[in-house]
Amino acid sequence: MNGLEKALESVVEAVVRRVVREELAAARTAAPDELVTVAAFARARAISVSTVRAAIREGRLAATKIGRAVRVRADAQIGEPAPSTDTPAARAARILGGRS
Repeated sequence: MNGLEKALESVVEAVVRRVVREELAAARTAAPDELVTVAAFARARAISVSTVRAAIREGRLAATKIGRAVRVRADAQIGEPAPSTDTPAARAARILGGRS
C-alpha cells in the first residue's frame, strides 16, 4: 500500500467508527413505546417506587398489567391523566362476567 491508500483507509475507518458509535448510542435510548418496570421508571426519575405506585393507583400515570407484573411506558410522565377506555357498561359486563 502506498501512502495515499493508507491515508484513505484511516479516514474511512474513522468515519465508520464514528457512524457505528452514533448508531449504537441511538439504539441504547429507550423507544417511545418501551415498557419498563415500576422500579426502573422510579430509578430513572430519582423518585421512590411508592410514589410511582401511588400515581398509578390515582390514575395520574398509565400502566399496563402483564400477568402479575406492572409495566409503565418509559416516556410517560406523572401527572398526565391516564386515558380511560373503560365505559361503565363495559366495566360492569367485565365484572359480572355475562351474568344478568
